[in-house]
Amino acid sequence: MLYEQRQSGDGRAKQQRWRVLQLLSAMKSRLRDTFLEADARRGRVQEQKDVVEAHQLQLQNLLHVPKVDADVHRRHLDQLTQELHVRKSMQEKQKDIKLKIA
Repeated sequence: MLYEQRQSGDGRAKQQRWRVLQLLSAMKSRLRDTFLEADARRGRVQEQKDVVEAHQLQLQNLLHVPKVDADVHRRHLDQLTQELHVRKSMQEKQKDIKLKIA
Protein backbone atom coordinates (compact mmCIF):
# COMPACT_ATOMS: atom_id res chain seq x y z
CA MET A 1 0.00 0.00 0.00
CA LEU A 2 2.81 2.37 0.84
CA TYR A 3 4.44 1.39 -2.42
CA GLU A 4 1.25 2.21 -4.35
CA GLN A 5 0.95 5.63 -2.69
CA ARG A 6 4.56 6.37 -3.45
CA GLN A 7 4.14 5.36 -7.08
CA SER A 8 0.97 7.44 -7.44
CA GLY A 9 2.79 10.38 -5.80
CA ASP A 10 5.72 9.91 -8.19
CA GLY A 11 3.28 9.74 -11.10
CA ARG A 12 1.67 13.02 -10.07
CA ALA A 13 5.08 14.64 -9.64
CA LYS A 14 6.08 13.49 -13.13
CA GLN A 15 2.83 14.85 -14.58
CA GLN A 16 3.36 18.16 -12.81
CA ARG A 17 6.97 18.39 -14.05
CA TRP A 18 5.81 17.56 -17.56
CA ARG A 19 3.10 20.23 -17.33
CA VAL A 20 5.64 22.79 -16.06
CA LEU A 21 7.97 21.94 -18.94
CA GLN A 22 5.13 22.35 -21.44
CA LEU A 23 4.18 25.74 -19.96
CA LEU A 24 7.80 26.92 -19.97
CA SER A 25 8.18 25.82 -23.58
CA ALA A 26 5.01 27.69 -24.55
CA MET A 27 6.21 30.82 -22.72
CA LYS A 28 9.58 30.63 -24.48
CA SER A 29 7.87 30.28 -27.84
CA ARG A 30 5.60 33.27 -27.19
CA LEU A 31 8.54 35.32 -25.93
CA ARG A 32 10.48 34.51 -29.12
CA ASP A 33 7.47 35.54 -31.22
CA THR A 34 7.21 38.78 -29.24
CA PHE A 35 10.87 39.61 -29.82
CA LEU A 36 10.60 38.79 -33.53
CA GLU A 37 7.54 41.03 -33.87
CA ALA A 38 9.26 43.83 -31.95
CA ASP A 39 12.31 43.52 -34.20
CA ALA A 40 10.14 43.60 -37.33
CA ARG A 41 8.31 46.66 -36.00
CA ARG A 42 11.62 48.43 -35.30
CA GLY A 43 12.66 47.68 -38.87
CA ARG A 44 9.43 49.15 -40.27
CA VAL A 45 9.78 52.26 -38.10
CA GLN A 46 13.37 52.75 -39.26
CA GLU A 47 12.28 52.42 -42.90
CA GLN A 48 9.59 55.06 -42.35
CA LYS A 49 12.12 57.35 -40.66
CA ASP A 50 14.45 56.94 -43.63
CA VAL A 51 11.65 57.84 -46.05
CA VAL A 52 10.72 60.92 -44.00
CA GLU A 53 14.35 62.01 -43.83
CA ALA A 54 14.72 61.60 -47.59
CA HIS A 55 11.61 63.74 -48.19
CA GLN A 56 12.87 66.36 -45.77
CA LEU A 57 16.20 66.53 -47.58
CA GLN A 58 14.40 66.87 -50.91
CA LEU A 59 12.35 69.75 -49.50
CA GLN A 60 15.47 71.45 -48.16
CA ASN A 61 17.09 71.11 -51.57
CA LEU A 62 14.04 72.70 -53.19
CA LEU A 63 14.48 75.74 -50.95
CA HIS A 64 17.95 76.31 -52.35
CA VAL A 65 17.13 75.80 -56.02
CA PRO A 66 16.55 79.10 -57.81
CA LYS A 67 13.11 79.06 -59.37
CA VAL A 68 13.62 81.86 -61.88
CA ASP A 69 16.58 82.93 -63.90
CA ALA A 70 18.32 86.28 -63.46
CA ASP A 71 16.57 87.89 -66.45
CA VAL A 72 13.09 87.18 -65.09
CA HIS A 73 14.16 88.44 -61.68
CA ARG A 74 15.55 91.67 -63.20
CA ARG A 75 12.34 92.28 -65.18
CA HIS A 76 10.27 91.76 -62.05
CA LEU A 77 12.38 94.26 -60.11
CA ASP A 78 12.08 96.77 -62.97
CA GLN A 79 8.30 96.36 -62.95
CA LEU A 80 8.16 96.91 -59.18
CA THR A 81 10.36 100.00 -59.48
CA GLN A 82 8.13 101.40 -62.22
CA GLU A 83 5.01 100.77 -60.12
CA LEU A 84 6.66 102.55 -57.19
CA HIS A 85 7.36 105.62 -59.35
CA VAL A 86 3.76 105.62 -60.65
CA ARG A 87 2.41 105.49 -57.08
CA LYS A 88 4.66 108.31 -55.96
CA SER A 89 3.58 110.50 -58.88
CA MET A 90 -0.09 109.73 -58.15
CA GLN A 91 0.44 110.67 -54.50
CA GLU A 92 2.01 113.96 -55.60
CA LYS A 93 -0.98 114.64 -57.87
CA GLN A 94 -3.36 113.87 -54.98
CA LYS A 95 -1.49 116.31 -52.74
CA ASP A 96 -1.70 119.00 -55.44
CA ILE A 97 -5.44 118.40 -55.87
CA LYS A 98 -6.01 118.54 -52.08
CA LEU A 99 -4.05 121.81 -51.89
CA LYS A 100 -6.14 123.31 -54.71
CA ILE A 101 -9.36 122.24 -52.97
CA ALA A 102 -8.26 123.59 -49.58
